[in-house]
Amino acid sequence: MKNKIIQSTEKFSFFEKMFLFSPIAVWFSYFPNFQIGRESGTNLELSIPLIFCFALSLAAIFEISKNFRQNFRQLSAKKAFWLSSAFVVWNDLSIFWSENTLRAILTSGVWGVLWLIFIGLILSKNLVEMLPILIKIFIISAVINSVLAIIQVAIGAFTDFGLCRGCLATGFGFVRPSVFAIEPQFFGSMLLAPILIEFWRILSGNNDSKHKVALILMLIAIYLTLSRGAIFALVPAMILEVFIVNKELGLSLKKGFVKLVIFLFASFSVGMLWHGIFTELNPRISDGFYGSVTKSINQLSLGKVSLPKNRPVEKPVEKVTKIELQPQQKQNGALDKSTASKAIFDGYVEKSTDERTSLNRFAIKTWSRNLHTILFGVGAGGAGKAILNTTHKTGWEFEIVQNEFLSILLELGLVGFIIWSLSIGFLVWKSRNFKLSWAILLAFLLQWNFFSGLPNALHIYLILAMILALSYLEKFEIKC
Repeated sequence: MKNKIIQSTEKFSFFEKMFLFSPIAVWFSYFPNFQIGRESGTNLELSIPLIFCFALSLAAIFEISKNFRQNFRQLSAKKAFWLSSAFVVWNDLSIFWSENTLRAILTSGVWGVLWLIFIGLILSKNLVEMLPILIKIFIISAVINSVLAIIQVAIGAFTDFGLCRGCLATGFGFVRPSVFAIEPQFFGSMLLAPILIEFWRILSGNNDSKHKVALILMLIAIYLTLSRGAIFALVPAMILEVFIVNKELGLSLKKGFVKLVIFLFASFSVGMLWHGIFTELNPRISDGFYGSVTKSINQLSLGKVSLPKNRPVEKPVEKVTKIELQPQQKQNGALDKSTASKAIFDGYVEKSTDERTSLNRFAIKTWSRNLHTILFGVGAGGAGKAILNTTHKTGWEFEIVQNEFLSILLELGLVGFIIWSLSIGFLVWKSRNFKLSWAILLAFLLQWNFFSGLPNALHIYLILAMILALSYLEKFEIKC
């Protein structure tokens, strides 16, 4: 007997079958990475999600062309088609005035690929049947990657293999996992949607232990990233879910918030302990368990909460440039932790916040330099070069704004920003019948304040495209 999932997919189109692999492909947003070179402020490289999305867009073109006239009539009746088309066309037009032509072409190309995938989803005839399969694959892959993140923290105490530069234990004394993403924040971003789906299930009365275990593992993983952007986006979105479920299903706010606090406290406590244990066990770092805890709290509180640091059990912190091991120590691989180096950061890294706020100020200054830039922007992909030429303070043209709202405003001007804002507003209004999407959208909107760009965040646009396509199905409700 054939597997039930295989049986249910037999009627799917080639595009729909391909899309089922998207919840797997998005996790490999940076590793493996196929580097081609650098040119004009652009890192020329390919990743699994980029390659996958390009192939998926070709499949979408094939589906669109099957019955083009009928498909176009169907599309032309949908406002989402015209809004998304306007945004893509405006991106393409901005190539002509972009301050970085190569990056503009590549950026517009990625937007075009995402637009074709969205069109393919709108025309899809089996979205309802696809959804539970997509969610199941997404949750399973999220749990697997969460377990890998937990393991990465443990292994990273003894070796730096496979870790990004900002993930190393030399920073805080413990590893911040990114698994196959470029950095912890983007890995945390990919965990937002599956966490919110599982928490929604539990709030809605699903008491299956496997969902609780999945949620706890993912919450531990997102804590281990210590990404303020991801965590600060997650918590308000989970709070929103409590209010939504209260209104939609009658769950008392008290019960909802009790569940929220229990899951967050339990998972984050385990994450903090895990960081502490492997800081203590790390033979290359002199910091101990207590120091790890104080740093975590100080970092997440933006330096507002500082626990006492002078404890009698604290280990020596002097840095030794050369360590001589006795023959017996070399044989056993033993290393006295007191001779190890202290981690670079003592707590809240104010420089990280200052750099982001500075880039935001530079972006606003560049955008407001003249009327043309205010209205039309510096062109798609032109932010880095334009900021450098205007402020002369970033040092190179590879820099990005680190804020998606300001990035779109700077590159596409007020016209492009209005089109983009109308698209987001339309998505909120159109998806009002299944408000789980509101929590997911809120999380992404909040996190967009901490980063910008497309290649490492393709999961966001694929998820939003799926939500908008589903919103066109009358009287449809997402049931997790």
